[in-house]
Amino acid sequence: MQFDGESQLCLSLPAKASFVSLTDKFTATGAKISGTIGSGSSISGGATKKTVTVKHSKKKPGKKACNNNVDSGISFKGAIVHVKQQVTGVVTYKNIKYTVQVGDQ
Repeated sequence: MQFDGESQLCLSLPAKASFVSLTDKFTATGAKISGTIGSGSSISGGATKKTVTVKHSKKKPGKKACNNNVDSGISFKGAIVHVKQQVTGVVTYKNIKYTVQVGDQ
């Protein structure tokens, strides 16, 4: 099973945010799971569950800014019974952290 695509978090604020991050997590569960990652990714987990994480962050982005994660070269092999993707965007603005999360199963 292979994942290729892009996630994007775009902002339009009245003033600059202090921090913005975008994290994609791909998780496969089953038996004898192995994973391959692309550039800028990390992988964790054991033989029954593997998670690939892609994260991009910016300090002090402009008032209008976009964070992009390009998800390529991510694949899982094995007896896969469940796959999940979770995308989390975090914006820190005026010392308040805002989190947006979406997922697919």
